Amino acid sequence: MFLFAPATFLFFLVLNRFKFRILDKTAKVFIIYCLWTLLISYLNLMVYILLNDLVVYERNVVVKFLEAFFSMTFLHMLVYYLYADSLRRVSYRAFSYVIFVAFTVLTAVGIAEYFKPEALEVFHAQPKDYSRLRLLTAEPSQAVLVFSVVFFLSFLLARKLYTKVIISLVYAVVLYFISSKGIFMSMMLSSLLLLVVSATLHYSFLILLFNFVVIAYVFFTVVVPQIVLDILHFTSFATRASGLLSAVYILLVYPFGLGYGTYIGLYPEIMEKVSSYLSGFFRHELNLEEVHLMIDHGQNIGAKATLPQLVMFNGIFGLLFFFFLLYRTYTASSYVSAKLGKLNATAYRFFTLTLFIQLAIGTEYNLMYIIWLYVAFGEVVRQDGWGKA
Repeated sequence: MFLFAPATFLFFLVLNRFKFRILDKTAKVFIIYCLWTLLISYLNLMVYILLNDLVVYERNVVVKFLEAFFSMTFLHMLVYYLYADSLRRVSYRAFSYVIFVAFTVLTAVGIAEYFKPEALEVFHAQPKDYSRLRLLTAEPSQAVLVFSVVFFLSFLLARKLYTKVIISLVYAVVLYFISSKGIFMSMMLSSLLLLVVSATLHYSFLILLFNFVVIAYVFFTVVVPQIVLDILHFTSFATRASGLLSAVYILLVYPFGLGYGTYIGLYPEIMEKVSSYLSGFFRHELNLEEVHLMIDHGQNIGAKATLPQLVMFNGIFGLLFFFFLLYRTYTASSYVSAKLGKLNATAYRFFTLTLFIQLAIGTEYNLMYIIWLYVAFGEVVRQDGWGKA
């Protein structure tokens, strides 16, 4: 993606005779966010260099500044633009075929991985020592996001009710074997939020109620025991909880964020403070192995979810950008209702809240370029822009 996205963007510029078009409001805000955070981070970098060493954990903060800005913001902006532009160049039917093929392929990969996991090890840098599916991604938290976005779009694009039911059952089975605790929590919270805002007893309310009951049952009977087990023995809860607490700390102490690059010198100290507080809150000693690797060796420095990651880099601006994306994507539901029907509009609201809650608590966005496909889908439906580039 490091080379593919810029090269494809240049190709699109050639197609447009080097006329850059701001496609929609999300693209406009993304560009402003990109430029503004670059400026703020540059100022952070200048101050940091004056007060601290240039090398941290054997990494140059100037080089890290360029790497982080390119990979964590600029590249994502390019990917969003390419998705949004591409959807305006293809027909609704063609896009539907692509998504259905992607859903079928990911399902086949999940089946193959479940029955013969060693056959797919060639696609991974490291072998796994657990039974959960990861669907050609690095870890289950990424797999669940990729598969969920493809399912969400497949459900919305499916014309027949029986097709929606079939792909929903397939999704539920694969989701069970991915065994992501975060996605079930996200679904339960999004169902609850939508039930609260539903004022009348109509079929959408009944669908949401049934959905909530099923997810809540799975959550409390299957997921909660796994969360307790994680708290007692593993690192996932401790690392993500520390990341969320660190975001609060950064907003209070570093409201403009730690900056691209300079975060590697500041974030480990913050994680040390908040993880110590978190350990004192629980009677049982938490597994802070991942946190200690960050602090002692500078390994995989960063929050393990998108919202605290954005706050880590850009403080209040990252927080505002996240909620802008949520608001802009969610409010496209009225256009989904007009063009795809009320059932799809209800599903779209549920999918959108689920996606953004999962990004807030469970999955970091670094390599999750597929989220921009979902955001671009909402914008194109809003503008009825299929094949109108």
